[in-house]
Amino acid sequence: KTYQIVKTIDTVKKLHQQMEKTINSKLKLYFKDEAAAQRTISIDQVKPSYTDTEIKNAMDQMIQANVLKTSKGPVTKISKAEMEKIEKNPYKVK
Repeated sequence: KTYQIVKTIDTVKKLHQQMEKTINSKLKLYFKDEAAAQRTISIDQVKPSYTDTEIKNAMDQMIQANVLKTSKGPVTKISKAEMEKIEKNPYKVK
């Protein structure tokens, strides 16, 4: 049994090495509306080199332009921002 388990693990490792790994970035911008409810905007495939100042300035501009509206009123405050990295390691199971 031990031999079969080791052999299975080796097979899975070989398959894993053959797969194409992808890493995607997603920028998440968090705001608060007039009712203090958190609202999120997610932007896929962004460049990973934005600075804190660039992100803050862009978020300030969105608020000042009054373009983000919710059912509870317009977005009025910045809450936070973060870059999310999504790593995918597909398995060839077919």
